[in-house]
Amino acid sequence: MALEIRTLEDCTLDDCEALPQCPTHLSDVSATPATAPASSPLHGYSSEVDSDDESCFKLDPVSLSDMDWIGFDLDHTLVRYKLDELLPLVYRCICSYLVEQRGVHSKVFDVPYDFGFCERGLVFDGRTGDLIKLDAFGCVRIACHGYSATSDFVTGVSQGSGRFLSTDEVHQRYGADAWRGLNELRQNWRAEDADIFATLFEVPACQAAALLVDEIDRQALQGAASTEGANAYASILPDIRAALHKHMKWENFAKREGGYFPCLAEQVDKFVLPRETVRSWLENLRRAGGKRLFLLTNSNWDYADMVMAAAFGSDWRDLFDLSVYRASKKGGFFDHRRPFKTFQRESLGEQAMPHGLKAAHKAGIMEFVEGNVKDLSELFGEDASVLYFGDDLNGDITITHRRSEWHTAAVVEELCEHTPATPWGPIFSFSSDVFEPSKSGSFERSFSAEEASDSSSASHILEMVASTADFALPDLATITSHPLKHKFDHGCVFMGAPPSKNISKQVAIS
Repeated sequence: MALEIRTLEDCTLDDCEALPQCPTHLSDVSATPATAPASSPLHGYSSEVDSDDESCFKLDPVSLSDMDWIGFDLDHTLVRYKLDELLPLVYRCICSYLVEQRGVHSKVFDVPYDFGFCERGLVFDGRTGDLIKLDAFGCVRIACHGYSATSDFVTGVSQGSGRFLSTDEVHQRYGADAWRGLNELRQNWRAEDADIFATLFEVPACQAAALLVDEIDRQALQGAASTEGANAYASILPDIRAALHKHMKWENFAKREGGYFPCLAEQVDKFVLPRETVRSWLENLRRAGGKRLFLLTNSNWDYADMVMAAAFGSDWRDLFDLSVYRASKKGGFFDHRRPFKTFQRESLGEQAMPHGLKAAHKAGIMEFVEGNVKDLSELFGEDASVLYFGDDLNGDITITHRRSEWHTAAVVEELCEHTPATPWGPIFSFSSDVFEPSKSGSFERSFSAEEASDSSSASHILEMVASTADFALPDLATITSHPLKHKFDHGCVFMGAPPSKNISKQVAIS
């Protein structure tokens, strides 16, 4: 997946508060949250239209049988990776860039990847140097400064001296109101001096950023820091973004440059899971269900071909009626009229289409690059119903919901039953009770955006999913056993077994 990275412009920051000196117990982070602000900002990432307009929410149950076209993202949606191999690889790539290109001492990163520390949805605050987790009201509920004080929740081994902030310290530093960058974060998924790590490819950056905070604090204590105060923490963000971009931009695959693509190309089966169950489901959607399927990915065709062949077999393209590469979903696909080009597999070339996408597809061309949602929607048909599955809670879900008429389904791998515990709690909440079934054993309850916004246990990630996705699930394999006519209530969340097992159950949030 080619990440869309933009450079952070220089900014002037207020001086950060003095760091607390004494360590605290991790149990402090589960204390009762502050009362929601009396005048809290608009909840949700649902739409750019007036929130009073109920038409901006797709509240009706969704059934695959009602869809004309069903689309899929590539990474972490169709293709599932062995995260115990992938995440440490991404972490090493980030660290190597910071050492080789930014001059950070290699000893700073002389720590293995910590699965028990990193979590999707954490925000790095460039003013304080904290990783923070927000609740549905946008208030900071958990904060951690640096890495060296945390415990490895997988092995139970202490990692050093520094720590998570106590509840009182969180309130003292951030107050009881919504976090200062909330509105900007919800609109742009990036604040002036903060970033949210929203995809699995970005999750390892949590640990890299925390280690850089440790190094900045160490230099400050020794009087060796070249930058003082909050500006030092803000400098972390552009370096992290540059590291991700360097190793994952799509052009690097053909050149075998960077640390990421060469490793995958050399041992693709080490990283990619086989997808026999999902393949059978896709075949059945087309054969028995009469559905038309499409692939829409930011990746280039060469990388897509490699990982899809590993997951689905060399004939994977026969599963789809249309494939679009380098869509740049966060970089213009849903905003501009950038024209489609045909991809010619025989010559590995790309050509402009003088007669447009619809005519080219009618002529039998099935693979394209770049393009825009308007032309694609015209191909689908004016009244076509479209459902899109994706893992990127911004590029696949929020933007798609805001700027198209498509339904969306969020694929969130952390919803697997056996996801390891972390000090941050479940990704969607601050309480494991959120995912407990009712006393009757029923899991068939919807969870609306309004309920997410009003829940003291819900995280801002849950609110975003409930506001913009029709439903969420840990893996496509989770729903392969459901009949085509099954109706998914808006906001319904599934939990299932890891992708290596063909076991699933539906769960709603109570």
